[in-house]
Amino acid sequence: MTEDVIAGVIPTAMMDGYEEEETEDMEDTEDPEDVEETEVTDDLDDLEEEDNEENKKAEEPKKKVYTSVFMGWSLEDGKDTFIPQWKAGDIARNLVAEDGGEITLYAVWDDCPWIQAQDLYYTLEQAQSGFITEEEILSHATATDREDGSPILPGTNPAPSDPEVFTSFTIPDYQAGEFTSLQHDFATSENLTVVDHVGNTYVKQIMVHVTDTTPVKVKPEGKTRFISEKYFNLDHEHGGLEENSIWMTDADYHSALQKAFDNLKNDTPEDEFLIPHETILEMKQYVQEHGIGNSKEPGALTEFYNRFMAPNKVE
Repeated sequence: MTEDVIAGVIPTAMMDGYEEEETEDMEDTEDPEDVEETEVTDDLDDLEEEDNEENKKAEEPKKKVYTSVFMGWSLEDGKDTFIPQWKAGDIARNLVAEDGGEITLYAVWDDCPWIQAQDLYYTLEQAQSGFITEEEILSHATATDREDGSPILPGTNPAPSDPEVFTSFTIPDYQAGEFTSLQHDFATSENLTVVDHVGNTYVKQIMVHVTDTTPVKVKPEGKTRFISEKYFNLDHEHGGLEENSIWMTDADYHSALQKAFDNLKNDTPEDEFLIPHETILEMKQYVQEHGIGNSKEPGALTEFYNRFMAPNKVE
């Protein structure tokens, strides 16, 4: 009689990552002389196809294929437990009732863990204060594993499926100083890494963005050259003149501006001008070359009046 070693039908390539144990006889109450020869038959292609079909149904969200670890073999009644009845190198006896009988064995795989995470956004103040810790980043992500349960907690902890070994969910390359020393907007990648109890590893890379939200005072460009009576009577925050404007602080300026509004409203102009179209075109050209008022050249405003306004004044 011969004893079948289950590992004998497993290609070496399928056993990567598995630490082979020394061959030990499984407990058996029967006389070894009565052990019947068991013929182990399997079609690895069919097994892989069945395994892939089951994985497709279980995938949510849909994910790429990552390496899983071969754990061993089980009978039909144990194929869904994820715990093999025989590991590579174990000897199986008395699996069938008669000599030459056949039995179907199911390969058991430990699936790769998974991480769900999104890019994160923080303020510069949060970064400088030390708020963006490894724990803070991991608190916005979830690590799961079919065999070790969900979620896998951040840090390194005993595996629920086997307290003698550990799972981990960490950011191995995290550097606190990368955030606390920031002085401006910044973005960096962080590699969230989960390891299950058999060593399956999955890395999820996210981006952490830091934005300086400090309000920036924007000074208006240039000076206000025109204002209506509506805004003249409003404060600066609502479109009016600034409190220190000469049109507000100087009584003569303020009076002159108010009189201009009154003349406009009552149709009582101080002077009238009748300006031909050709002269208007010349006035526009003059402003382009010499600027508005005396903004570019001293005396430009007086020259403008003498050249274009005075000759066209209605007497």
